[in-house]
Amino acid sequence: MQSYSRRAAGAVIAALALIAGPAVQGATAGPSDRALAMVEKHTGRTAVTLEESGLSLGGHVVKPATDRRTFVQYDRSTAEVSLIAELDEGQSTATFADLVPDDYSITLNDNGSATVTDGSGTEAGTVEKPWAYDASGRSLPTHYVLAGTGLVQHVDTDGATFPVIADPRVTAGWYYIYPVWFVEMSWSETWKLKSAVENNWSAAPALLCAYIPNTTARVVCGGLWIGIRQDVINTVRAALNAGKCYKARLPAHAGGAAFVAYDSYYLTCKS
Repeated sequence: MQSYSRRAAGAVIAALALIAGPAVQGATAGPSDRALAMVEKHTGRTAVTLEESGLSLGGHVVKPATDRRTFVQYDRSTAEVSLIAELDEGQSTATFADLVPDDYSITLNDNGSATVTDGSGTEAGTVEKPWAYDASGRSLPTHYVLAGTGLVQHVDTDGATFPVIADPRVTAGWYYIYPVWFVEMSWSETWKLKSAVENNWSAAPALLCAYIPNTTARVVCGGLWIGIRQDVINTVRAALNAGKCYKARLPAHAGGAAFVAYDSYYLTCKS
């Protein structure tokens, strides 16, 4: 989980050492660890278990879900951190306490996601709407409830095959010293973007940039479009040819660093 202040940017990069080192232990998928295997199969990324000591990013310590085994994933290309909780039989909630520092706040959005704001009221990040899967691969209804500076994820486990895995994912972060937004599309959204780029150049930037919840960053995204559009379509085509989904790293602020912070790539579809 990323810290949301500019002074913490270096700590996000340094977290690579924590993921590999003694601060985050255990954890290679094996036949006896069904939940970990589920996490890696569903997300397409390796994971390790997060110890009670937590993960320190920018001086803010992110803990595992309360009384739930929790997996952590670190995406080296984007500096994103994901937390994924395991629910066993009889469990239907995962409490992710203190996700953000005390001077930050979290509000829920109508679409199920959450918005993070800093002490000045400036939008600093988002948490994607949650997902949950049971051991049979069935998607389960799930939603968040606010809990101070954290979130409680409720999962409808009626008829579920345990274990169940559930995940909140932060989509705002840093590329070195530059604040960025991450836009990860589903298979159908990737196809929609391909069609827009190939058939209507003017509509494509609005489609891509609309996913960013911050107004300033949407304007910056639109301003970059002429310079990045060929890279976008090349990457979208490559993604679909590989049977994968499109993802972009988009700058949060304008200026000479905007093109530096941008990147376009693809990865295994989340669902």
